[in-house]
Amino acid sequence: MSLLFETLIAGVMTGGLYGVIAVGLALIFGVMRVINFAHGDFVMVAMYVTYFLHLWFKIDPLLVIFVPIAVVAAIAFVVEGFILRLSRARGVFVLGGKELTGLMILVGISMLLENGAQIVWSPNYRSLVLPWSSNVISIWSAKIPLPYVIAFIISILTTILFYVFMTKTDLGRAIRATVINREAASLMGVDTDKINLIAWLIASAMAGVAGVVMATLFYIYPTVGLVFTLKAFIITILGGMGSAIGAFFGALLLGIVESVGAVYIAVGYKEAIGYIIFLIVLLLKPSGLFGRFRV
Repeated sequence: MSLLFETLIAGVMTGGLYGVIAVGLALIFGVMRVINFAHGDFVMVAMYVTYFLHLWFKIDPLLVIFVPIAVVAAIAFVVEGFILRLSRARGVFVLGGKELTGLMILVGISMLLENGAQIVWSPNYRSLVLPWSSNVISIWSAKIPLPYVIAFIISILTTILFYVFMTKTDLGRAIRATVINREAASLMGVDTDKINLIAWLIASAMAGVAGVVMATLFYIYPTVGLVFTLKAFIITILGGMGSAIGAFFGALLLGIVESVGAVYIAVGYKEAIGYIIFLIVLLLKPSGLFGRFRV
């Protein structure tokens, strides 16, 4: 029973980390109906920035968390504010008509970030070792590494802040209106181009937060973003495309399934078990757990 409880706690915490990435991906899809396949690479960039800040200045990453967020937000501003907006202005990427072109552009940006990271930082694996990295705390009978607890708390607080922003502010309501019906929102006076940019900045900020906490837990290497993008993509489909709430609960489900599978079946099969659950959900409920496009 103690092992099961510890496994479930670990799964929930892992799911919380996945959730902060997946919610950002779901937001962009909800607003623009395109999957940002560079989203995980934003996390990767934040991980590298966090690593080098600690390496050069010996500063705890949690004290400079806004620096990686700002760097990733700047990249997102260039991607949406210039590249995607220019492609829309020239009719190459049309919302509601040529999303596949936009998808290919984002795949290209992902490859650019990954190869750029290999050139600048080398393909070597790096790890961030902090004074509290090996600390463990007890939650009832479960022994949980302190970095996981801190990362989970930050991820949950970020997700709650996102939810409050989306439900309690005028700008959040404008974003939700754009998700529900882009044309109707535009007719009601919502600047949808501005909403696109704001959604990208919010999603990138969440990716930046994820990058900081992930850097304390995982190895850092140029293609690690692909792992996070794939997981976020699966979670987004599990929860329902465009549903931020569904993405969060889908992340919890995936985290628990992976954790239980690793302990009771085999560590090597935990990824496969997650994919099997993903396929089962697609077969039984193709629209995802939350069923329709919403945030």
